[in-house]
Amino acid sequence: MGSAAGEGTQVIGTLEPRRNARVAGVIKSIAIGPRGPGAMFEAELADSTGELKVIWIGQRQILGLEPGRRLLCEGRVAMEGGVAVMRDPYYELIPVGPAN
Repeated sequence: MGSAAGEGTQVIGTLEPRRNARVAGVIKSIAIGPRGPGAMFEAELADSTGELKVIWIGQRQILGLEPGRRLLCEGRVAMEGGVAVMRDPYYELIPVGPAN
């Protein structure tokens, strides 16, 4: 995609279930699921309007994804227990700007 992080994105607080979305935010936390066929890597992505749980099935680690890192995700949104969830989305790490 190669576009700017904010271009064509929507805020997390406006996400609707069963719709595709493109969001940018900061990773607040990371969780790693069990080994084997149930393996998963989960990140909590947040912006000023809300939080989104992002899950990659079959992954136990994704290089570059860590708390505090800015991330762009694109995929289909689901609601699970009142929480917005995106599974196996396309993602881009948002480059960190130069220090002043």
